[in-house]
Amino acid sequence: GRKGSGVGELDWPRDVAVDKDGNIVVLERENKRVQIFDADNGHSLCSFPVDGENPFDVAVDSKGRIRVTSYGDNYGVRCYSKEGKLLNTFKPDSLFDPAGVAVLKDGRMVVVDNMQECCLLLRPNGSLIRDIGKGHLQRPWFIAVDELRGVLYVTDLDA
Repeated sequence: GRKGSGVGELDWPRDVAVDKDGNIVVLERENKRVQIFDADNGHSLCSFPVDGENPFDVAVDSKGRIRVTSYGDNYGVRCYSKEGKLLNTFKPDSLFDPAGVAVLKDGRMVVVDNMQECCLLLRPNGSLIRDIGKGHLQRPWFIAVDELRGVLYVTDLDA
């Protein structure tokens, strides 16, 4: 799309994911919304506003639910239905500055925490399982998971 706030238009697309139906899910920072596009023809199927001061990253779980991280005063990991209904907001005590997010097939989440310079493995309810990479990451940003190989890929801006 072109720059703007209308249907099919984008303003500072921050991240992209693919849902279980093959649709393209785009998180827009400036419009503070998620917009879902048909992968075959590029038409906007729907859009919905997201909460949080600074939307940062988007991921889609195996059930089609959309996770959005945001940082700032109203930080957290928010879970939306594909129709845009806010289902839950996770703000675990262990999370201070969320950035990238990935959702595993079983619903667990891996969330990058910039302030703690690590990733957090969270249960589907948002509670902490353990931290990953503490002492090895300097400024982690985004994450991708290869569950087949059991590997996490993390971008580190200061590496």
